[in-house]
Amino acid sequence: MSSAAVEAARALPTMSAVVTENGPLITPIEQALAAAGRRHDRARQQLLAEVDWLAAALADQLAAASVLPVVWRAEVDGIPLGTYRRPEDARAHCEDAQPNPDAQPTWYPEEDDETEPVALRMHLPGPGRWEVATEYRAVPVFVLDEYVSVEEDG
Repeated sequence: MSSAAVEAARALPTMSAVVTENGPLITPIEQALAAAGRRHDRARQQLLAEVDWLAAALADQLAAASVLPVVWRAEVDGIPLGTYRRPEDARAHCEDAQPNPDAQPTWYPEEDDETEPVALRMHLPGPGRWEVATEYRAVPVFVLDEYVSVEEDG
């Protein structure tokens, strides 16, 4: 064996046993492997935490993206008067289109949801201020990205 090989062999960790806090005897090589494993476990835990955070952020973005945009249609008896981005504009169009300019408008939701149609009722002037139902409504319309035929969908 050459002197360089002998020197290289002497540089290798010895196989002497070491007692750890857990009690078993291990060699320095096994100690180094265990330490590397602990570092690997910490890095793995960090990486998993980051992946969980990214998955949650992506889920939030996907949920927001999956909500269809809504426009509001002003209508009377099912006949469209106009389509608007804001429900306030659709309601204003209905109020202006109704035939009694002296009446005071009141809007009633048809359901307990903000994305459901609202119906216009008018309080007529005079004694008793009667409230009268009208056929005017502000109706949400969901805007789809593309047409999907019944054959493709089903």
